[in-house]
Amino acid sequence: MNGKSIIIGVTGTHASGKDTVAEYICKKYNTTNYSTSEEIGYELTTRGMDHSRPNKFTVANEIRETLGTGELAKRALIRVKEDIAVVSALRNIGEIEYLKQNSNFYLIAVDAPIDMRYERATLRERFGDGKTLAEFKAGEEQEINAGEKGQQLVPCMRLADYFIVNDGTLEHLTERIEEILNAVTSRTEEKK
Repeated sequence: MNGKSIIIGVTGTHASGKDTVAEYICKKYNTTNYSTSEEIGYELTTRGMDHSRPNKFTVANEIRETLGTGELAKRALIRVKEDIAVVSALRNIGEIEYLKQNSNFYLIAVDAPIDMRYERATLRERFGDGKTLAEFKAGEEQEINAGEKGQQLVPCMRLADYFIVNDGTLEHLTERIEEILNAVTSRTEEKK
């Protein structure tokens, strides 16, 4: 990857539609999503651990503690070969700072009302999402601001260049993504 690659980062709340946003951008630009969650998954596999949410958080926090808060973004960025790519699942300010320093970086934050997100999480049936709305909320509380080396969703979202409230149709979401991509293109042209 050269230092001029465009990296579109995606952060946001659990089950807000981050993957949908990342997939849309990847399809539009025929590129790849380099998720920090995948980097954690590689680490879990190497350690022979299951890929439960609690294990992911524990190992991610351990990596940030021992190797620095930008380590997961660094690992993802090393894999980038395209001129434009997505790095998703950004959950710590250090990850965002690393990408800002090492690429032409734009950050999108995605959110939706918690009831909608819980319903989406229930439909996708991922291990560790929480079986009740109360469990879902409790899990989210742990993710919102877990300290300097942990999950910092709200502080990350505050750093976003663009914000999506995903509380409507898929068509509405894709229109908003297109608006953002047009803005990114304009800003990138201005930097040249």
